[in-house]
Amino acid sequence: VDELVCLEALTVDPVTGAEELTALGMHLSTLPVDCRVGKLILLGAMFGVADEALTMAAIMSLRSPFMSPPQRREEADRAKHTFATEQSDHLTVLRAYNEVDAMGSERFNFCREYFLGIKTIQTIAGLKRQLLELLSGAGFVRYGLNSRAVEGLGRRTDGTDGVRLALENGVNGSF
Repeated sequence: VDELVCLEALTVDPVTGAEELTALGMHLSTLPVDCRVGKLILLGAMFGVADEALTMAAIMSLRSPFMSPPQRREEADRAKHTFATEQSDHLTVLRAYNEVDAMGSERFNFCREYFLGIKTIQTIAGLKRQLLELLSGAGFVRYGLNSRAVEGLGRRTDGTDGVRLALENGVNGSF
């Protein structure tokens, strides 16, 4: 309860102790994700940064894509530092994901070179598209976006995860 109050998803009457969901709380209750992750993606959609928020939500829900084989740990650490930002480890992973996503057909070689787990990257992309579908169903972004169609859009167009394209143009390219 305290966390929901802190997230401004729930109010508690100080006299009666009656609990009531806020508008944010009602929207969060429709999303099958942790309430903090849900607030991140809802606010991302509201502030026009849904693609980045969905990527961060997926990253925070899964393990890091950075691999560190014991026999090549120093080399893997150097590769990870090429993506490093001073702000946070999450932003480092976001930067790595975005670079891989933009690689198209070269992503497999890129992942191998920079010690990134391609399966984890693919899982992040899949979860990101599923979260987009939830946001779409809740009316926070363009309506009617489904995960498979978004994936197909990305593959046909530029080899990306398709989320940014779908947010901008829909899955059929119509506005």
